[in-house]
Amino acid sequence: MAFLNNFRLLFSSLRPLADKEVAAARDKGAAKRLVRALKDHDELVRDHAVEALGRIRCVDALGPIIHTLANDRSDFVRRTAARVLV
Repeated sequence: MAFLNNFRLLFSSLRPLADKEVAAARDKGAAKRLVRALKDHDELVRDHAVEALGRIRCVDALGPIIHTLANDRSDFVRRTAARVLV
């Protein structure tokens, strides 16, 4: 029981931090930086950017994600774009 109480205490102390991070990620500036990263030469950067845009559910990023799905040269990145649009 002590373990469960300690876990609850830890979780309750981390929750405000996680909420703050999610709110910061939804910031328009963060979305703009991620959209710019969709044009990076490195496919892993593009993949992580499209994944993050899907996670924050920024409506302004819908067009760039669809563009990535249709035009990215990497099958890997296009598959990620398709998955985040679902």
